[in-house]
This record gives sequence, C-alpha cells and structure tokens, in this order.
Amino acid sequence: MLQGGGALGAYQAGVYEALAAGQLPHWVAGISIGAINAALIVGNPPELRVARLRELWDTMTSSFPLLASPARDDLRSTMNDGNAMLGALFGLPGFFAPRFPPAPVRLPGTGATRSFYDTAATRLRFAPWFPSRSRSRMRSSSTSSSACRIRPASAITPSPAR
Repeated sequence: MLQGGGALGAYQAGVYEALAAGQLPHWVAGISIGAINAALIVGNPPELRVARLRELWDTMTSSFPLLASPARDDLRSTMNDGNAMLGALFGLPGFFAPRFPPAPVRLPGTGATRSFYDTAATRLRFAPWFPSRSRSRMRSSSTSSSACRIRPASAITPSPAR
C-alpha cells in the first residue's frame, strides 16, 4: 500500500528501486501520490519502472534553485517552509496550479468550486510515461486505487476491467 504525501512518495520510489533488484511485488495499491507511483509501476514493463519513477521524482524537485536546502539545520527548516509556501501559492509547473479566483468565490455547481488547485496538467505530464497497455504485461502485477467523493461522503473503488 503506497500512501499519500510528497516526501513519502519519493521514499516509496527508492524502496521500489531496492526491491526491483530482487523480488517484485505482485499487487500494488495506492492513494494520492502513492496511486501515481503505483500506476507508474504497474503501467510500465518491469525494465522501465525504476526509470519512470526516477523521471517522475526528478521532475517534481523544486524549480526554485535559490531555495536549495542549506547545510545548517536551523536554515533548512526555514527554507523547507519557504518552498512549501511557494508550492501552495504558485503550484508545481506541469502538475498543479492554483485556481483563480479560488474555489470559495467561484459559482456554485461548477467543478472548479471543489478544489483549490487545477490538476489538468498532470494528465498531460503522465501520458508519455505509460506505453500502450498490454494485457500480457499487466498480468505480472495488479493495482488497486480508491478515492473519496466529497458530497455525499463515500468511498469510490473502481472495479477492475475484465
């Protein structure tokens, strides 16, 4: 089960790289960034999985070179907070961007009122990382994912295609 959270997602990619040298998992489940990692793992042939995960995480690193992590612990915490604030305010190019105007002031009933960020760029970003789907390749690993419907609050678990 690959959970959500940016730093945890990067850690998951490293763990998968270590596992790929030996025993590969037969089933991968994920939520949030873990679901993206899971999709890259299952959606690619075994020989490309580590490279795709590395490519994902290389593109998700900070695009603000002046805010690289300093060696001193007290400054590192401040710089990490600054990077988090920049991500919240400006998004991450190619993955998500803040909606303007923000969700609370948009017209009720529009899809844009449900989130603060627009993630349309994510689908475009990931498309090249998934080669054409092959049933034979998909038999070696399986994946599960789920989501939460905000209104009414309920879990959504897609049925696997048969």
